[in-house]
Amino acid sequence: MPESPLSYRKINTFEFRPVYTSLGIDRSAFTDGSRPESKIFDAALNAGPLGPDILWLFKGTKYYRYDLAKKRFESEDIEIAGNWGGSTWPLLFSSGIDAAAWGGPSFPNYWYMFKENKFIRLNSEGGGCWVVDVPPQDIAQAWWSAHGTWFANGCGTALAGRIAQDDAKIHLFGGGGQYIRHNLLNGHPDIGPKPIREQFNVPEPFASAIDLSFYDQRACRLFFWRHVCRLRLASQRGFGHSEDRTTLPGFREVSVASANLPRRKLFARDLCRSSHPRQTGGY
Repeated sequence: MPESPLSYRKINTFEFRPVYTSLGIDRSAFTDGSRPESKIFDAALNAGPLGPDILWLFKGTKYYRYDLAKKRFESEDIEIAGNWGGSTWPLLFSSGIDAAAWGGPSFPNYWYMFKENKFIRLNSEGGGCWVVDVPPQDIAQAWWSAHGTWFANGCGTALAGRIAQDDAKIHLFGGGGQYIRHNLLNGHPDIGPKPIREQFNVPEPFASAIDLSFYDQRACRLFFWRHVCRLRLASQRGFGHSEDRTTLPGFREVSVASANLPRRKLFARDLCRSSHPRQTGGY
């Protein structure tokens, strides 16, 4: 009986070993065009009453201090663990955070950190000794804005309200282009969930997602970042926008810091570690 066309027999076996070619370039320097571009930083946090020009930027287990007025980094990469919350800082959050927000003028001593579906709250009332006074909890257990919404699974970026109508409010972005404004006074949302585009009238790619959000308080501007694009919004006269597809000085350098570039190329100068929060001890 003749063999079926789909019948095969093994006549020999060959082992093809993998072949590697090194160009002397770190693997992290390459990006895969088939995958979305990664965030330059994981989270941004304005320092609020500690300094109008101070911006803390978080990336993995590290954070940086950036001066918005001088447009330069003022610290090298510093470990989050041991410098935020001291011994009260939870292990889960030592590997990095997804978003962070100051409580605003109504709650100047509260600082919120989000990771996945959890959050913590730091209290800076003790001055130099910040503590985590609300340990890791499910967001949905403490924030009514998360009940039945995407926020229960975390957020992409968060921001304290700075203008009068936003006082005691936190702007939350995530859920594939969604927005919620959370009211810290009653724990409920007063806007949203709704598409970012409807609330802020922003173009793509910002309407689909926002990676980072922060204020330049002296210039009265709100900044949204998506990949390496920057969208500047006027925060005093409504929310008109002006797109700027450039980066602030230093941002691109830190985005390739994993390529082990010499540190002196990344930072203008270093400050003593006491210049950023070193801690010891209303949703």
